Amino acid sequence: MTHEEEDTLFGAGPESHYNACIIHGPERWSSYVTGYHRAIEVLIRHMCEYSPDLDTMIYPLVYLVRHAIELRMKALLLSCQYVLGRKRQVPITHDISRLWRQLKPALKEIYPDYDHVVLADSVDGLIDELTRADPKSVAFRYPEDADRRGSIDTNIRHINLRTVFESYMKTVDALDAVHTAVGCAEDLKRGR
Repeated sequence: MTHEEEDTLFGAGPESHYNACIIHGPERWSSYVTGYHRAIEVLIRHMCEYSPDLDTMIYPLVYLVRHAIELRMKALLLSCQYVLGRKRQVPITHDISRLWRQLKPALKEIYPDYDHVVLADSVDGLIDELTRADPKSVAFRYPEDADRRGSIDTNIRHINLRTVFESYMKTVDALDAVHTAVGCAEDLKRGR
């Protein structure tokens, strides 16, 4: 291996235990969802153990939480589309409120007897709060918006790490439970 090959950002290096494998097949959605989830867990663990980082690490954490929820909903929507015999198409949006509005009727169509009130109770709160604080998925990525104003509402003074994690996990648990059920419907459709 030449020195140039070792320094390539998107390529394997000489120490194989540092080489991450990129998934290109049908499991790629699951890989992204799992990766963002694990990154959140690792970051929260670090923030709890090393609290001086709380005030700076909260921005990437909230962004990761928002993006992880967006990825989970898009993956679930793709599964629903397959089960319902519709064209599999990922909505090109970061509007998680819109994604949730698209997802709820599809879930009701697949599982009309499922307790959708419990699901909504578990998901609506986090979706609503994230949408109010960051409707375009910009506020926790950039300190200013396109008009050079602060991207986070000045009324937001504190964000509690425990509340973020608990709200995130409640939402993830609800979405994962539904995704497992939809996955079973996918398997039935495939004849597995």
